[in-house]
Amino acid sequence: MGHEYQRERALARESDMTTRVSFASIVAIAWLGWAMPIDAQTIDTPEPPPTAPPTAPSDDASDVDVDTDAEDLEPLEAPLPPPPPPPPPPPPPPLVDTPSEADVDDTDEEETAEPPPPSDPGTIRIGELELTPHVAARARLEVRSRPFVPSNDYIRRGNSGSFVESRARLGLDASWRQLRVKVLAQDARVFGAVGPGVPSGGTTGVHEGFFEIGGDLGYVRVGRQEYTLGAERFIGPLPWLAVARSFDGMRLHGNFGKFQPDLFVSWNRAQREVAPGERSEGDFLGIAAFTTTLGTHVLEPYILFRHDGPTELAPGRQRDILHFGTRANGRHGALVYDLEGAVQTGRTRTDRGGAPPADPARHLAFAAIADLGWAIGTPAGLTLTLGGAYGSGASANGRVTELDNFFPTNHLFYGYADFHGLRNTIDGRLRMLFAPEGATFRAWVDAHVLALANPGARWSDVGGNTIAFVPTNDERIAGYEVDVEVRWTPIPRVSVWAGYAAYFPGPAVRALSDPTAPVSNRPTHWAYVMTGVALPSGAAVP
Repeated sequence: MGHEYQRERALARESDMTTRVSFASIVAIAWLGWAMPIDAQTIDTPEPPPTAPPTAPSDDASDVDVDTDAEDLEPLEAPLPPPPPPPPPPPPPPLVDTPSEADVDDTDEEETAEPPPPSDPGTIRIGELELTPHVAARARLEVRSRPFVPSNDYIRRGNSGSFVESRARLGLDASWRQLRVKVLAQDARVFGAVGPGVPSGGTTGVHEGFFEIGGDLGYVRVGRQEYTLGAERFIGPLPWLAVARSFDGMRLHGNFGKFQPDLFVSWNRAQREVAPGERSEGDFLGIAAFTTTLGTHVLEPYILFRHDGPTELAPGRQRDILHFGTRANGRHGALVYDLEGAVQTGRTRTDRGGAPPADPARHLAFAAIADLGWAIGTPAGLTLTLGGAYGSGASANGRVTELDNFFPTNHLFYGYADFHGLRNTIDGRLRMLFAPEGATFRAWVDAHVLALANPGARWSDVGGNTIAFVPTNDERIAGYEVDVEVRWTPIPRVSVWAGYAAYFPGPAVRALSDPTAPVSNRPTHWAYVMTGVALPSGAAVP
């Protein structure tokens, strides 16, 4: 027994020694065969040395260390390499969609693969993830002299005054493959409205916050978002105001080349109890737009629908408006045009929630807009535009009602003094635009003649507030307005805007005055200066 045990011990030592010698021989041969080709290739060509067959690239770019040597890129559990074969031919250029190969290619040879598509200024790329920050701020000083103020009967003029309005935005727009998420925080305020050391209150919040799933044929977007329809005469984000405008809803957009359909549904007021036993279903907005682009011409028929349920102030109200509109715009040579027409139908109830019975009021209204411009092409970059707009007012017999202006950006169109919207309005306008080639500024001068479509119907301002309502009035011409505006970009990402408006009262102002205390016929003036800064990103200035 002892003899067999000693024999087994001797055989084991011999086998162990053989294993160690074989292992050491393999390591020595492998090291010599590995090191010598590296030196030879380093002298002959700057291409990287041949390595063991690479593993599949990782989806996580952080798994690749661009500063490591070639040996460090091998799998951690790879077997010891065999003696290397003769040097292989130069490898093909790295693929753009293989980040791991592109990151370790530190040679001086020119890349033959196409570079990734350019991103917006300020966009950060991390593999397939794109991050676009939005950082912008602006402040605007406004001064007014004796403006017209809201009134439910005779026209009135308020006191002169001034204020400073500011807005700051900070957000992030992230995209990865077919997914997108955007969050944009905003603080909007009037200087002095909130004292030092006092919490911001309701001026700070999320202006946009949505997710989007898209592809080549379009996208679906859900959440709080801005929406722009056509020229913004009926639906727009209202960027002029510091608080601006966004909607809570869902958007379905199709991309079929020249044809771009768009569906949008917004919930504008939540359900809640507005009176004992009366619960409101809320307010809703629906949009269906069908845009077709043919060269430099765009045709955009669209349908709008709004439902306004009862409120605490009007528990018996219900309003349903259906709007059919079409816009055509474009240019042909030096001719520029923008045409839009609309007809509205619907009804308004006042008998909900136990209110006295009443027949629903029928709604029938009209709108028409036409702008024709001519780009003269002088060194001053002069363009002349002649245009007009009409929005119906309520007739005495009730056959025609006041046009519903929905959610517009009216400040752009009916005079910068903001005494008119597209309701019971006739606006005639002449514009001279100066945009010199290569200049860092643009300027324009507008002249308006503003009238009431129905003299006996209410006159409302840019936001829909009643300025005057005297059913016996028969004077149409409300006033004449001259506007001047300059927009200057002194340095990139910084803008300075300045504007002035003078409104000269027309015969309707005298006719709408209280006979015992007529208002002054002297002009009312408005001026502003605004400066905005937007850091490189997807943000617009200001």
